[in-house]
Amino acid sequence: MGTWYGRKQVRAVSGAAVATAIVALVGAAIASTYGRTVVALPFTTRQPSTSTGLRISIHYRDEHDPNAKPKTFHKLEVELPAGIHIDQRVVPACTASDSELMAQGPSACPHSKVGDGTVTLMTGFPPPGDTFATDVTVLQGQGELLDVFRAKGSDQTLAVDHVKIAGRTLIDEPQSVPGGPPDGRSAVRDVRLRIGARTARGRAYLRTPPSCPADARWESRFTVFYDDDVTDVALATSPCSRVAHRPAIHLAVTPRRVTAGARVRFVFRVRSDAIRCRRRVLVRFGGRSVRTNRRGYAALTRRLRHAGRRRAVATRAGCRRAVATVRVVRGSGQS
Repeated sequence: MGTWYGRKQVRAVSGAAVATAIVALVGAAIASTYGRTVVALPFTTRQPSTSTGLRISIHYRDEHDPNAKPKTFHKLEVELPAGIHIDQRVVPACTASDSELMAQGPSACPHSKVGDGTVTLMTGFPPPGDTFATDVTVLQGQGELLDVFRAKGSDQTLAVDHVKIAGRTLIDEPQSVPGGPPDGRSAVRDVRLRIGARTARGRAYLRTPPSCPADARWESRFTVFYDDDVTDVALATSPCSRVAHRPAIHLAVTPRRVTAGARVRFVFRVRSDAIRCRRRVLVRFGGRSVRTNRRGYAALTRRLRHAGRRRAVATRAGCRRAVATVRVVRGSGQS
């Protein structure tokens, strides 16, 4: 855990900024205990048990003077909504060392990127050096998230931070770096982050909880441990749908054209944005039926004796029906 910093411009970057960037994986906050943290965050879908992304806006402030530099903090714990799932296997883990990330930036692990955005700091120095903007790239690591910070609009990497993923809780203990008055440190002011929906091999990187509560919102909690011994707790919500939703599914069959009388193995593939509408889907074809596996695939071997069109139908409770067609043609010498 902790933050790895470069040597020069990093003086203007707060370790708290690195911690805060990963708050991007929480829900939108309504209020906090001491009024130091204001967060707005919706998931990109309201549907339960569905692949999702996030859009985040976080504003840190001094509860006594909204124009003053916010307080710094040394620990952040984010508890995501009950039932949400982070499948780290979906994204290749970045195995680059901190030194390699400092030298190469996010390009050291191009396939591990899960999000990006900006973080703005307040240094405590007088204008024009009172604020400092950074670009942040979030990479999937091995059991953790890696935040790579660069100067705004620059390829120069300033810091790399490690955030532990413990079930549905994110834990960060960032190091502090020098800044200006009154405490000699820089502090996070604003965070803007985007985490996109991503799937691979029938699995979702982020999947919403399996159900929507009675109040039609998913709730998260994040706790900020400030350096002045104040612990600020904020509840974060994201709206969800309790109305029955039947996600669309798409059915494909291979081959789509066969010769009458030939014994053929047909492979069916079911696709859907909702994971539950890809698995255990019932496919009926040629008087037989079969269910798809976890990746949405199924197969049947059939002999279709008569020319014409045959329909394959895919159904699953709570999902829309899908149809695919196979064309059966006469072979040479058949009448």
